[in-house]
Amino acid sequence: MKLFDVASNVRTVQILLIMCAAPLFAAEYYVSHSGDDNNSGPTPAQAWRALSKVNQFMFAPGDVIRLEKGGTWRGQLIPQSGSPKGYVTYTSYGEGPKPQLIGSVEKNNPSDWKEVGPNIWQTGPFPVDVGNIIFNNGEVRGIKVWSKVELSRRENEFWYDRTNKVVTLYSTANPAQRYEDIECALTRHIIDESGRHYVVYDGLRLASGAAH
Repeated sequence: MKLFDVASNVRTVQILLIMCAAPLFAAEYYVSHSGDDNNSGPTPAQAWRALSKVNQFMFAPGDVIRLEKGGTWRGQLIPQSGSPKGYVTYTSYGEGPKPQLIGSVEKNNPSDWKEVGPNIWQTGPFPVDVGNIIFNNGEVRGIKVWSKVELSRRENEFWYDRTNKVVTLYSTANPAQRYEDIECALTRHIIDESGRHYVVYDGLRLASGAAH
């Protein structure tokens, strides 16, 4: 009888430890292009809209942030840390392709580009250095040089002017008339993991970044 009591007590302690290890107040939050940042976030019907809303919210260990499948968000995700009591998880919900986080600025309109010399075009300004230019979803990529004097007459060669925060590109015509899609990839992490810990990313697609 005593052995049975001891075994029963051990099982009870194990169950209590598991319960204590799990976050007590974990919540789920939803993000959708049909959402509104004035919503509270806990259901698809009350989904948020922008990455900036996600970045500003203080999540608790164990919380799950779900981005709607088929959606695309431009900008930088700044995650919140979890703890040994529970990871903060960034994942998806719904049906369709993985939600995309895009680390580039789109320059698809002819008005985005200004001819500043024979076959020399400029666009910008940009918040940070442009590390790569991706044409037509990767069919062609830019060739970066590190100073204005290096800019020669090679098609799609470009230089980033750090003073004026603009890109100068060699092209025989307006780039937006030559290509259907132009992505100027920013030299910063699509997810800024700096100093973060106990975070899970699952079912997300990251594209067009130019940092590491």
